Amino acid sequence: MLGTTAYGQLATLLSEVYGAIDRVQAGAPAEEVGLRVASARGALDSLQVSIGADPEKGFNNLSRHLYFLNHYHAKGDPSGYASDILAMRAKDLPAIIKAVEESTGQALDSGLVRAIGPSWEAQHYAGAVRDAFIYLETVLREAGGVGHDSGFSGVQLATAVLGPKSASRIQLSPHAALGTLASGEAEGAYNLVKGAFQLYRNATAHRVTHYSAEQAENVVRLVNLCVELLQAAGGATDP
Repeated sequence: MLGTTAYGQLATLLSEVYGAIDRVQAGAPAEEVGLRVASARGALDSLQVSIGADPEKGFNNLSRHLYFLNHYHAKGDPSGYASDILAMRAKDLPAIIKAVEESTGQALDSGLVRAIGPSWEAQHYAGAVRDAFIYLETVLREAGGVGHDSGFSGVQLATAVLGPKSASRIQLSPHAALGTLASGEAEGAYNLVKGAFQLYRNATAHRVTHYSAEQAENVVRLVNLCVELLQAAGGATDP
């Protein structure tokens, strides 16, 4: 799921393609179909750029079949575009859906994707942000061995697990890009996680907030960065 924006673009593409096919099969004027096909191909190009997909993963084929759908419809030749409709439904669109899934699966932690999925699909973006931070709390608890009975959540939980003065502070494992973190950098990781809770989690938990899909995705990616820092954490260390 989420590359959240990518799924919105995918939904737009599917709507555009099936809309064009439906209007062709209903015998719509060639001018209308031409506009619909152009819109679908525009949505296709935007999605490919968004996820950085290999054009051979269904994108080039769908673009070509849309062209011939429009071409043979304008000529009044249903037999000419029949195979293009079959190919789009059976091969091109499934290949593109798979490409989106592969792209977003690499972009976000799978547990985070599952946590925010229902709210995101319902377009309840503030709920998705709230669910993202609930998941981050779960990751923090597991990394630091902090149970729910501690009463810690949010900033308190981040401080217990990562705070420089915490007796139960964990040792962060070497980062894939940064290597072993120096003490100041580890404190920076703590401030990043704590700050994310202070700003976005607290605001969303304490009052009504209104997020667009793009705004919510930015926050979810911030949470994903925090999760990445914690996933390979080691055990407790001396402060």
